[in-house]
Amino acid sequence: MGQSPRTGWCRPPAAVGFSTPSPRQPSLRRAGSCARLQAVNADVVFADSTDDAVARLAAAGPDAAPLAGGTWIMRAGLRGDAHPPLYVSLDRIPGLREIAVDGDTVRIGAGATHAALAAALAGEPRLRGLHDAAARSANPAVRANATVGGAVATAAFPASDLVPALLALDATVTVATTAGTEEVALEDLRAAPGSLVTGVTAAVPRRSAHARLTLRKAGDYPVAIASVAEGDEGLRVAIGSVEATPRRWRTSPSCATRPCATSRCGRSW
Repeated sequence: MGQSPRTGWCRPPAAVGFSTPSPRQPSLRRAGSCARLQAVNADVVFADSTDDAVARLAAAGPDAAPLAGGTWIMRAGLRGDAHPPLYVSLDRIPGLREIAVDGDTVRIGAGATHAALAAALAGEPRLRGLHDAAARSANPAVRANATVGGAVATAAFPASDLVPALLALDATVTVATTAGTEEVALEDLRAAPGSLVTGVTAAVPRRSAHARLTLRKAGDYPVAIASVAEGDEGLRVAIGSVEATPRRWRTSPSCATRPCATSRCGRSW
């Protein structure tokens, strides 16, 4: 499991959840990834397990970053962001791709793609909001590669569909470090060198919904996102793409059960 060569056939990591094409039949996506990795002079190593990935990330500190779907990383140059010297690929850790609905809880591996999540939740009407967030975000090519872990860990992207949907489900994030794992509320998640998001756990509501507003076409970044879920304590509402980061919209409990005539209803408090 050495570093990718910078000469000859380049082996960048495939998108999490998809097999690696044969070197004899390189895909256009892989060829483009090779060119980008060589152009920025970045090395790629393949982690065999979560512990291996965390150890490599911790050893390199701010000089390394995890690599899964790559849909955010591939646009780094357009944003003016610098690439780290090292990427740690999560492609060989199959456990990160698991999705399970168990009673009133849904557990999603960080390596699950948006497309895989939409397919897994298609038959669960209570999670309609999360399903629609995964199924309608971006475009088919991005949904086939972009991962759940990347969506929740990329704080610099305010237009994520999944984050408001997960916030409305009161989601927690499993974060692994060399000291072990911990559960962190999604709204409290902060990126730190050497840490790795490995999964997301959320409550299954009675019902839920998700809406996104685009100005031109479905593939555009939305200018506004709203997600809502109804639980035992009432409604949970989250918004995205209207501020620097998505957030929960704290509402008065009485608004969940009857029309509210006060100005406080639906406002932050």
